[in-house]
Amino acid sequence: MEEIEVLIDEEEIGLKVREMAKVIAREHKDEKEIYFVTVLEGARTFSDDLIKEVMALGGFKVKNYLVKVGSYGGGSESSGKIEVKKGLVEDVCGKELIIVEDIVDTGLTLCFLKEYLLKEKNAGSVKICSFLDKPSRRKVDVNVDYVGYVVPDKFVVGYGLDYGGRYRELPYVGVIKG
Repeated sequence: MEEIEVLIDEEEIGLKVREMAKVIAREHKDEKEIYFVTVLEGARTFSDDLIKEVMALGGFKVKNYLVKVGSYGGGSESSGKIEVKKGLVEDVCGKELIIVEDIVDTGLTLCFLKEYLLKEKNAGSVKICSFLDKPSRRKVDVNVDYVGYVVPDKFVVGYGLDYGGRYRELPYVGVIKG
C-alpha cells in the first residue's frame, strides 16, 4: 500500500468549505434559490459539504443537479474528447448555475461542461467552483470563479479524489509518496 503525505488536513478543509460557502451565499444574497451542478464522482464529497454550509447560512433553497462526464476512445488512453455520460434531464433554461468540481487541472472537462450547460441546456449563466486548482496542468483557459486551494503538480487523493478507486473516502487531501 502506498504511503500518503497529508497536504490539507480535515480541519483546514472544513474551514475552507465554510469560507467558500459564505462567499457564494454573499454573492447570491438576492436570490431565493441557488442551483449547483455537481460533477460525479469526485466532487460529491466537496459538494455535499459545501451545500450543507450554504444551507446552514439560511435563507436559500438549493437544487443540486448531478452530471457525469468523461473522455472516450479506445484502450486505456484518453482520446481527449469528452462526452456527457449522465446529463441533465431537468430544465435549467435561464438559470444561474454553479458547477461544483473537485479539481481543475487541464481545464478541458470544465470548458466542455460549461459549453454544454450554456449551449445545449440554455443556462442563463455558469460559474465554476472547484475545491482544488492545479493551474500548472492547464491546456485551455478556464475561469474558476471560486477556488479552495491551489495545489502543486502532484497526484492528490482523498476528500473525494481517488487513485484506481481507492482513497476517495480519506477525510483529508494527500499526496501519494514514492
